[in-house]
Amino acid sequence: MKPTHHAKLRELLRMHPDGLTTTTISHYLGIAECAARSSLKSMTDAYIDRWQPARNRSWAAVWCVVEVPEDCPRPDTPPKELVK
Repeated sequence: MKPTHHAKLRELLRMHPDGLTTTTISHYLGIAECAARSSLKSMTDAYIDRWQPARNRSWAAVWCVVEVPEDCPRPDTPPKELVK
């Protein structure tokens, strides 16, 4: 089984809330750019926030991760009315 980079990517992107390109990510983590891109595409909490100009007159995706909130706590008191 291939090792995934999800945890490292998630931690890095949370430290950079404005997002990073795969080129920058690959430099920070020391992994191939294609490995970073592939892992980001398979992460359910990663998304392309915007596009910025890159070398060779092309575009580079700027990736971010969603901060998932905790579940709402269950109320301590019983409901006053039963839902029908």
